[in-house]
Amino acid sequence: MRLPTLLDITEASPVVQRYLALAADDARTARVSGLAGSSRSLLLAHAHRKRGGATLVIVEDTDAAEEMYEDVSSLLDPDDVALFPPWEVLPYDQVSPPGDLSGRRLGALHALMNNRPLFVVATVRAVMQRTMPPSVLAGAVLQVAAGATVPLNELTARCNRLGYERTDMVQAPGHFSVRGGIVDVYPHGMEQPCRIEFFGDEVESIRLFDIYTQRSSRNIDEMTVLPNREMIDDPETRDDVIQRVVRAGASVSVDASELVAHIEDGGLFEGSERYLPYFHPSAATIMNYLPDRTLIVRCEPDELAREAESFEAEYEDTHLRRTEADDLVPGPEEAILRWAGVMEESVYYGTMDMVRGTRAAEGWLAVGSEASGVYQGAMDVLKSRLKEWKADNARVVVVCDNEGQAERLREILGPDAPEIDMAVGPMHAGFILPDLPLVVLTDAEIFNRYRRRRRKVFKEGVVIEDFTSLKEGDFVVHIDHGIGRYVGLKRITVDERERDCLTLIYAGDDRVFIPIEQLHRVQKYVGSDGEAPALSKLGGKAWEQAKKRTRKAVRVIAEDLVKLYAARQASPGFAFSADTPWQREMEDSFIYEDTPDQEQASSEVKSDMEKAVPMDRLICGDVGYGKTEVAIRAAFKAVLDGKQVAVLAPTTILAQQHLTTFTERLADYPVNIRMLSRFVPPKEQKAVVAGLREGDVDIVIGTHRLISGDIDFSDMGLLVVDEEQRFGVVHKERLKQLKTSVDVMTMTATPIPRTLHMSLVSARDMSLITTPPRDRLPVHTEVVRFNEEVICEAIMREVDRGGQVFFVHNRVQSIEAVAEFLRRLLPQVSFVVGHGQMQERELEQVMIDFLDRKYDCLVSTMIIESGLDIPSVNTILVNRADRFGLAQLYQLRGRVGRSNHRAYAYLMIPAAGTVTPDARKRLAVIAEYTALGSGFHIAMRDLEIRGAGNLLGTEQHGFISSIGFDLYCRLLKEAMQDLKGETREEAPEAEVELQVGAFIPDDYIADRKLKVGFYQRLSRVEDEQEVASLREEMQDRFGRLPDPVRVLFDLVSIRQIAARIGLLQLRVRGSEMTVAYRDGLYPSRDRIARVTDDPALDIEFPHGDGFRIRAGLTGKTEAERVDLAKNLLLKLL
Repeated sequence: MRLPTLLDITEASPVVQRYLALAADDARTARVSGLAGSSRSLLLAHAHRKRGGATLVIVEDTDAAEEMYEDVSSLLDPDDVALFPPWEVLPYDQVSPPGDLSGRRLGALHALMNNRPLFVVATVRAVMQRTMPPSVLAGAVLQVAAGATVPLNELTARCNRLGYERTDMVQAPGHFSVRGGIVDVYPHGMEQPCRIEFFGDEVESIRLFDIYTQRSSRNIDEMTVLPNREMIDDPETRDDVIQRVVRAGASVSVDASELVAHIEDGGLFEGSERYLPYFHPSAATIMNYLPDRTLIVRCEPDELAREAESFEAEYEDTHLRRTEADDLVPGPEEAILRWAGVMEESVYYGTMDMVRGTRAAEGWLAVGSEASGVYQGAMDVLKSRLKEWKADNARVVVVCDNEGQAERLREILGPDAPEIDMAVGPMHAGFILPDLPLVVLTDAEIFNRYRRRRRKVFKEGVVIEDFTSLKEGDFVVHIDHGIGRYVGLKRITVDERERDCLTLIYAGDDRVFIPIEQLHRVQKYVGSDGEAPALSKLGGKAWEQAKKRTRKAVRVIAEDLVKLYAARQASPGFAFSADTPWQREMEDSFIYEDTPDQEQASSEVKSDMEKAVPMDRLICGDVGYGKTEVAIRAAFKAVLDGKQVAVLAPTTILAQQHLTTFTERLADYPVNIRMLSRFVPPKEQKAVVAGLREGDVDIVIGTHRLISGDIDFSDMGLLVVDEEQRFGVVHKERLKQLKTSVDVMTMTATPIPRTLHMSLVSARDMSLITTPPRDRLPVHTEVVRFNEEVICEAIMREVDRGGQVFFVHNRVQSIEAVAEFLRRLLPQVSFVVGHGQMQERELEQVMIDFLDRKYDCLVSTMIIESGLDIPSVNTILVNRADRFGLAQLYQLRGRVGRSNHRAYAYLMIPAAGTVTPDARKRLAVIAEYTALGSGFHIAMRDLEIRGAGNLLGTEQHGFISSIGFDLYCRLLKEAMQDLKGETREEAPEAEVELQVGAFIPDDYIADRKLKVGFYQRLSRVEDEQEVASLREEMQDRFGRLPDPVRVLFDLVSIRQIAARIGLLQLRVRGSEMTVAYRDGLYPSRDRIARVTDDPALDIEFPHGDGFRIRAGLTGKTEAERVDLAKNLLLKLL
């Protein structure tokens, strides 16, 4: 059954008919009470469908808005339902609202302005918040259609005016970029960005493209570009804005010169929205956008009034403080529409008040819906109720999160299942309509499962720009010359032909120019933590000696890895059964959409488990990317085959978190999950140990206590190790022993670079999870001086939107003093302290209370660093961030940003004084790399080496430092291949010199880093298919290929063919081209005949060393010379 069918079923209800009659009468306010569960959403969907116009539903907060939005989206066409969120910033905040929120707001306003019958769910704060007036939005919207005439410079000027940020590469909504005759733009509200290609001033095509691959996916006929911000910086009205600001400053005796200078500079700046009334004096609210015949619904009017009063008070108090601090901001009346004003404007529309409780007063319709009950997995109670409802001839509908849950419920209910209608979709709570009668239940209430917000399907892809791309100043490794410094791309002229070369500086300021065709011999240098390497001396012996020493070292480690791998392959293991229906149901009940990487990792783990050799797989994924879910699925698979599972975590806090997650996910199944850690009292620990020995405990989660000598398992089948590198040597040895007999899955958030992954692929099974969950937003990261105002704003911004905060202070001696300081600073916020030196029970209680949202802010030490997953925490403040390592800062920042709300990380340094250069560098890196998945790209000097040390042992650091990471990995891969007797097929390079101009012109790709990136990729292509793919990508992203670029691609193809044929060289001298084969190689008679039979080729076979062919080039252009060379080689292939 589809959920919209509920509307058809309930239309026959007498009370629904009375409700619809009230909703149709715009002359008076309808009043409706007695609304249990999601019955309110159902009735509102009915009213919207019946009336045919727009509906605005006002609720008290974001949680209520999101619940109703999901309910109604499942009952109506989702495209006709919109969420209108609040800004999620403080009054007069110096931070702009997150772009995705402004995008959602503007999308709804634009639809309403165009009289679309939209169902809009808004919070009271969202309704009161002022925005640009309808006339400004109507004039700002940009429509672009294929075939239309739009001057390119006019389009880019409009994008600037609409608040879009110009970037080199579009990777997020609100970005645009220009490359020659191509404009990329990513408007909010679109699933993918758009690529607009021009031919002169005509729009030749509009294509959607993927932000990860940057490749076009399909053509569209037209697109709509809405503003990126809720205000417009119009050069024509800028003087008027400045005059308003100057007048406002003069009226309160505040110097407005700094603000005037910002506005004169042009463009919107961070926090511009606080000045919105100066830019748009007739600023509007959503009330000014509503079409005629809109129905305005106030849910719980008394609560709305209280929330509105609180919002107004916040604006008044903040305005007073800002004014006293000589900070010019508009008055509260200009910034928001007071609730009384909202009520006044409502009289022009149909209105309705709805309350959950029953009102018996005159004028109120009592719906009389009832709660359908919470069963907490008590199926006997549910079956008893089903019999009662059946006796009453009630129709029963159960709404499940997914098809897997519905199937499981049918199985449990057995003979009773046919009596029930099953529907799949989001519905936050069940209800009963007695007059039909109809009973609606949800699987969350039946099984006591926590229902989280549903996320959209993830879009596959990996960001194209990687950490190997070179920028000026980077250290590099040339395989022949050693370690140098890259100082730039230089175009030089050789034989009257232009070509691009990398300029590398070596010891003694010696310079080497590396032609772009030899770029594959140059790699970015990655070495030990932060240490600048010594530059190699050209022509010296030191470089060759360093390579020789490293070859010897990697040979030893490769032997160890191959031996371990062979021992594991020879050991008898347990082959687990194929997936059962229960396994599939449990996986289907995952409330998020699997990312492609997550699905792949889970499939690989289960495939390993089904083999008769012990598994040893490493799951590597960024913080919050879903490694734990992969572990849960593997553990459940083991338990279904009667095996026990141990989950080993480095800290008690992380063990506790895993216990909560595992218990929640497997609550519907007969799985006994216990914990062993210092949080567990001795008596209970004994019972757990006995349960493991006797086989009563299925899954045990704990710290290193789990691998103590006194722990015996009845039948252990799987060991899950979280962050193995954080365990000591003794524990690692014990783990090594276990690995030869049971299946082992290790999880780490420390990045394992792809180069290392590829070199170890034959010795260590790895799964990389590099794709973020859909709707995950990058964390807004700031490095700030310790400042009371910043702390207050950061904490209040989060608490005001219903979230929680981490405040990290890593000194136990002074943590209570810091907590007391925060309590004095913000008496309205509740703080609790947690650190590793507290009594076990006390710390456990603190964490439980914080998880239960009894406190707003947890003041803690580094104990929160690993694994804590609390989606309600979306702001973190780190005190004395200069004392933390880069990996620690990255892990801490990963504690927030796990929901679809914008998260904030404040890295605080002392209010006065300086920080060390190293600390400044670390903080700059963490602030710069905010992109999702940046754990795989961030600060390679720190994190890559950490990852390498974890896998290979810290003794390898010196060798990695001496020759660089990439060359180390190449040598390791070669050693592995040699030991396994695998042949290394490396065709010797042919020297190709055609005396043609082959390069990427500056007016085609202006960005040097991007250009070098393409040169690097061109140097690494391995076959004609990759050449063609890269050619298509370049044309897609930058437009038609100019002649030097076409020649460049042809040269790459010619080099590949020449290497396959076995040529020594292909060289042009004057008016002749000579093809020379390597010693002992000759073309066949057929190939020679193909060459000599072609009249277009002026061929002769000169005498001399080796086989040679000479071709005449008299009168040939550069393009013809390239075509002739390619044609000749194809005949010889």
